[in-house]
Amino acid sequence: MGKKEKEFEAKMKAILLEKQLIIKNINSQLERYRKLEAEEEQLEDDEFERTGIFSIELDFEINITERDMMIDLIKRSEGINFTPDKQMEN
Repeated sequence: MGKKEKEFEAKMKAILLEKQLIIKNINSQLERYRKLEAEEEQLEDDEFERTGIFSIELDFEINITERDMMIDLIKRSEGINFTPDKQMEN
């Protein structure tokens, strides 16, 4: 094997090793990201249990209370149209 062939082979091995390290790092980061997502979901669930408010974060904040969800469920299941505040007072 000539000098050029050895240099080529050495460079190819170095490139392959670096690519493998990058892939390993990506997989590690992806695993960490998934763990953070799961932790975030658990915190949101705990917060909902504590406050009864379900928050959806978009470009703006939407807060839906448990009361609002129940009213919506009743309206959908019975097909009744009513104003939530008036109905809840009765």
